[in-house]
Amino acid sequence: MYQAENSPWSPLDTSSEQQVESQLAGLYVWVHCCQHIFDPAGELVDLNGRSYRQVFSTLMFCTEFSSFDDIADQCDQNFGASEWDAYELYTDDSLPVPVASFA
Repeated sequence: MYQAENSPWSPLDTSSEQQVESQLAGLYVWVHCCQHIFDPAGELVDLNGRSYRQVFSTLMFCTEFSSFDDIADQCDQNFGASEWDAYELYTDDSLPVPVASFA
């Protein structure tokens, strides 16, 4: 599983990002987007020390991986630019070729 944030900074340094992108290139991945809801009882803490919880979309989509930026663009197209804060990628070498795609 790989995680990425919808923020102006990248959680990975450039060399790590390029290495992961080359490992995932051409693989089909499941993309699961979520929103961060600030909650004093949340189990996670952001870089500013605020507690939050993640609320995942009930929908996932499958796509051929090309880059993290491409996945972020697809999340914007499918859910709206301000409707998600992070996504997780799930790989599965045995995923079938999708019968439909969102474009």
